[in-house]
Amino acid sequence: MRAQFLLIISSICIALPGCIVPDLTNLSATGQDPIYNLSTDVDASCGDGATACDAADAVDADVHADGDTADTAKDSATDASKADAPLDSSDAGTDVGIADAVEDGGSDTGIADVAADTDDSGPDVNDTGPDVSDTGPDVNDTGPDINDSGPDISDTGPDISDTGPDVAQPVPLATGQNTPTAIAVDGTYVYWTTATTVMKVPLIGGTPVQIDSAGGNGIAVSNAGVFWTSPGSGTIRMATLTDNAQSIVASGQFQPYGIAVDATNVYWANTDGPASDTMGNTICSVMKAPIGGNAPAPLAVNQYSGNTPQTVIVSDSTVYWFEGGNSPQICKVAISGGAVTCPFSAGLAGLALDATHLYYDGTSFLTQAPLIGGATVPIVVGTAVSIAVDGSNLYWTDGGSVNKASLAQYSTKTVIANGTGINGIAVDATSIYWTSASDGTVMKTAK
Repeated sequence: MRAQFLLIISSICIALPGCIVPDLTNLSATGQDPIYNLSTDVDASCGDGATACDAADAVDADVHADGDTADTAKDSATDASKADAPLDSSDAGTDVGIADAVEDGGSDTGIADVAADTDDSGPDVNDTGPDVSDTGPDVNDTGPDINDSGPDISDTGPDISDTGPDVAQPVPLATGQNTPTAIAVDGTYVYWTTATTVMKVPLIGGTPVQIDSAGGNGIAVSNAGVFWTSPGSGTIRMATLTDNAQSIVASGQFQPYGIAVDATNVYWANTDGPASDTMGNTICSVMKAPIGGNAPAPLAVNQYSGNTPQTVIVSDSTVYWFEGGNSPQICKVAISGGAVTCPFSAGLAGLALDATHLYYDGTSFLTQAPLIGGATVPIVVGTAVSIAVDGSNLYWTDGGSVNKASLAQYSTKTVIANGTGINGIAVDATSIYWTSASDGTVMKTAK
C-alpha cells in the first residue's frame, strides 16, 4: 500500500517543476520514508532514530511532521501544501487546500470536504458533504446535516434533527423602485406604492407589474381588489386582482395617506383639508366610503388640534389610526361613526392589530392593548415606522432595520435585516416583506 502511495506521488511530482521524485527502491520494510533532500536529513535508513521519520521534510512525498508512519490518522499538525490527504480523524489543525474530510475539528474553508464530517465543530464553507453531529456554522452548505446544532446560513441541504438556527438570507423581489413605501400582501402577490407608481410582483418573484402610473401613499388589499391613496390626484383608487382594471372609490380628497379595507368599506386618512381651525391648524379627517365608491363620509374631523392622522387600520367594528404632530397618539371610532376617543400616547406611526389586540409604538416599548379594553402590555423595547403581526410574533421596521419579537411581555428583539430607509412591512404565513426607500428595493425573507 505504501509503495502504491509513493508511485502516485512520483507520477504527480514528475509534472511539477523543482519536485524531487522519491526513490522507491529505498522504501523501508516499516513503510517509513528513507528519502532525504534536506541537509538536516542524513539518515537514509530512517530506522535508527537519528532523524526519525523525516520530521524536517516539509516537501517530501512522506510528510511525517508528527512522527506517525502512514500519516493518515490523528494528525494534529498543520498540514498546508502537503501530500497528506485522506481520513485525518480528529484532526484539530487548519487544513487549507487538503482533501481532508472526516472528523475535522478545524476550519474547512475551500476544501473538497465531501465525506461525512462527523463531530465537526469548525465552520463549513461551501460544504457539499453530509454533516453528522455538526456543531459549527454551515455557510452555503448543500449537503444533508444530521443532528446539526450549528447555525445554517443559506443551507440548501436537508437537515435531519437539526436544532441549530437556520438564518435565511433576504432576497429582492424588486429593485430600481422610486422610493417604495407602503406594502401589502395577499395569497398571490406583493403590492407596494412608490413616489411615481403602484406596483405588484408574484410572491415567488418574477417581473414586477405596474398597476398605476401615478404615485401612491398607503396601500391595502382584500378579496375585492387592491386599494391605494393617490395624493397627487386627491383620489382613493382600486384595481381588480386579476386584470388590474382601475376605478375611483373617492375623489376630491386632501393629501390622502394611510388606508384600510374590510369586506364592505374603504377607510383612509386625509392629511390636509379645505380650511384651518382658529389656531391655524389644518382641518384633517378620517374618511369612509363603500368599496363600490363615490359616497365618502367623514368619521372624524379635526378631532385633535395640531395633529395629522396617518396610519389607518380596521377591525370588525372599529377604525384605529395614528396621529402625528404636537401630541402623537392612537385614536379610534366605530366604523358606523360616533364619538372619537384617543386612549394611547404614541411615538412613531407603526400600528397593527390581530383578532384580539392592538399593537402600536408606545414611545419606549412596542405595546399591546386589548381591543375590548384593559391594561396595556409592553412587548419589546423599540420604535416602529411600520408594524405587522401574526399569531406568534411582532414584526416591525424602524427606518434602519427589520425586527422580530415574540408577543410575550418584555421580549427580546431579533434583527432580521439592516439597511437605511426601511419603511413598510407585511407578513404572510411563511415570509416577511418590506420596502427600502433609500435603495429602491422590495425585499422578502423567510420567517
